[in-house]
Formats: sequence, C-alpha cells, structure tokens
Amino acid sequence: MAKKVRDRQAFLKETVGRPLTSEEMLEILNTNCTYEEAKSRSQERARIRSAADRIKGRPPEAWPTFDVRWDLSPANFYCVFDGADPDSVEENECVIIPDVPMANIDAALTPYWHRTAAEVWSIGDPNKAARAIVHWSEGNLMTPSLLVPTSDGQLAIAGGNHRLAVARAKGVTRLPILVKSAEQERVRQILKI
Repeated sequence: MAKKVRDRQAFLKETVGRPLTSEEMLEILNTNCTYEEAKSRSQERARIRSAADRIKGRPPEAWPTFDVRWDLSPANFYCVFDGADPDSVEENECVIIPDVPMANIDAALTPYWHRTAAEVWSIGDPNKAARAIVHWSEGNLMTPSLLVPTSDGQLAIAGGNHRLAVARAKGVTRLPILVKSAEQERVRQILKI
C-alpha cells in the first residue's frame, strides 16, 4: 500500500484553523488521512494508553483476563515492527514456525534478549508491554515475534520483544514465531526443532 501524496493546498485546506496536536499533524502528513481520521486515531491511542496505565507494573494475576492469540496472516507480518508501513515486509519474506516450545526459545536467546517472566516490567518499555496486554484483553490478535540467528549461533528478537515477554509472563508454553524465509532452517537448528 503506497502512500498517497497530498499536495500543499490540499494539506493546508485539511489542517489550517483546526486544533491539531503534533502527533495528529504527523499522522496526516505520513498517512494522508483526513483531519477526522487523525483525531479519531489520536483518541484511540489515548484510550489505549489510559487502559495500559492502569495495568502497568501489576503482576500477571492482576491483569485482565485474556488469551494470547496470534495473527498468522502473511499480509500482517509487517505489524511485528511497531508502526511499520504495510509495504515494509513482503508476504513471502517471512514464514511462521508454529508451536515452538517457549523453553527452546529461552534456551536459544542471547542474554541481551532473554528476560524472565518476572522481568516483564523492569526490562524494555513497560508501556509497550502494557499496551500488548490491553490489545489481547480486548480480543485482538498480534503478529508473532520475529526471531533471527546471530553470528554466535544464538537467537535475537528483531521484533515483538514485549509481546513475547507478556506471553512468557502469562505462562504460554508453546507459540508460533516469525522468521525470515531464508533463515528458517538455521533458526530450526538453533531451536532444536
């Protein structure tokens, strides 16, 4: 999906004299959406941030009830990178490896990328972890984490670190992962699957 380019006059007509935050202005510039769409998206992000703030820092037993559910659609693989453009990942560039034991993932991750269930709030961005919980608690799906091999024969998380941390803290023992098509066999070897 290529961005439509808005000419200067159309942009000015859409924005002049209307109250806009810088976030909303960038939304209009970057996505070519309307003023109303930018306002609506901004309000939705604010709602999610507010819900996430009520969860942040709480132990898993105090989280809302939810199932960790994965979006396995190749058309949505780009979502593994927060805020990425839909054209940033080609549909055949990545593949899903289904039903991978979390224990195998944890054993293969480099120390930099590994975190325990107790570290869901203390490592990384707690806001992102809380938003993942909100997303799942509202019945939404999330793209699996993208794992990539490192030069020393371990794995790193190229996208989806917080969703993997939340899944681990939630007690998920098996899950799908996303890998680059060209690296699938190497990742399977590292994971011993």
